[in-house]
Formats: sequence, structure tokens, C-alpha cells
Amino acid sequence: MHIMMVTFDFKGSDLAAEERHYRDVHMALAKQFTGVSMYLAGPIRDINFAFTPTPEVAAKPYRTAIMWFDSTQDFMKSISSPPGAEVLADTQAHLTNVQMIHAEGEAVVPFSSPKVGQRCFLVAAHINYKPSFGTQEEAERHYLNVHTKLACRVDGLRGYYVGKTLALGDKPDCARVVLQMYDDFDSFEWAMKSPGGAEVLADDARLISVKRLFFADAQVER
Repeated sequence: MHIMMVTFDFKGSDLAAEERHYRDVHMALAKQFTGVSMYLAGPIRDINFAFTPTPEVAAKPYRTAIMWFDSTQDFMKSISSPPGAEVLADTQAHLTNVQMIHAEGEAVVPFSSPKVGQRCFLVAAHINYKPSFGTQEEAERHYLNVHTKLACRVDGLRGYYVGKTLALGDKPDCARVVLQMYDDFDSFEWAMKSPGGAEVLADDARLISVKRLFFADAQVER
């Protein structure tokens, strides 16, 4: 699957008006894309948690949107379609500080039977491996064979997607994208403070250097 994640701010100062336009125009156009298996979007919380790794990039955009395409070809086809051209034009007119990252992804824990309007607490990370852990190959092997299995044992995890970043446009400054879904913020906080969460965070500290870390109150849009 192809995962596309976008973060951005609104250009206009009237956030209520920008939100209405974004939902009524921008998202309506994006929902016309083909080959999309899931679409999540929502505002990013401007918070940090003592129990999570400190990201290298501290900036917090206002919103995020993530689309799961069946393939990179489906993404390319959608972005070059008439709705794709209109989305690009609307992006230039209404959005700023736009950052887009792409990954060739897989579902470690599929977000089962998402329904339009369903809400979740989204954790999104752009990560690299720490040189101190070992070679890139050793770190990748540990991540896939050990770390992901530790994360799957954390209670409350509803969805878990990982992917290697792709150079579509600018060269990415991180090796992987990680996306996790919980029912709500309280479920996430409880999970991270549980023994299973502590085990994952300890392995994070050994293995992972976090470039960016986002927490969003997301909603299933498709």
C-alpha cells in the first residue's frame, strides 16, 4: 500500500471559515480520488508527553490528513486527475507550511472496519534509527522482528501501520513512517503508562531517533 501523510496550516486567520472551506471543498475533492482504502484527517494537538520520545523537529502544524492508497500507481493516477489538479490549486490558495511524506507501507494491525465519521486518537511519527544501535540492516531487522511485536502487545492499540519512506518530490529526512490509532486520548495515555507501553518506550529509546511526532484527534473521512 502507498501511504501519503500531509501536515499544514491554514493561510487565513479566520480558522472557522478555513475549516468550513477545507471540509466542504478540499476534502470533498480529495474524496474523489480512486484507489483509496482509508482517509483520516484531523487537527494536531499542540502538546508533548513526558513518556514519549522528544522529536528533533518541534514545530506543530495545525492539521494533518493521511490517505492509504492501494498502490503508488493509484496515488499517481489520482494526483494527476482533474480532482487532483483542483486539490493542488486549493492547496496553493488556502494552505501553508505544507509538508508531504510518502511511504510504501504495510498494516501490522489493520484498523478494522473503519466507518465514515468514526473518531480515533492518531499517533504519527517520522523516524530514523540511532547509529549507536548498529548497522542500518541490524536496526531494520530489530524493528520488524522485535519492536513491532512489542507494540502489538500494548493494550488499546486499534491500528498500526509502518512504511519505508519514498522519494517522491523532496528527499525524505527520515527512514520510516509510523501510524498508530487508539480509541481516544485516554486509551493512548493509559497504554503508554502500562507495563507493555513502558517496554515499547524502552525499546524506542535504544533504537529510534524521532524526527517528528504528531498527536491528532482524527476522524475517518473515507
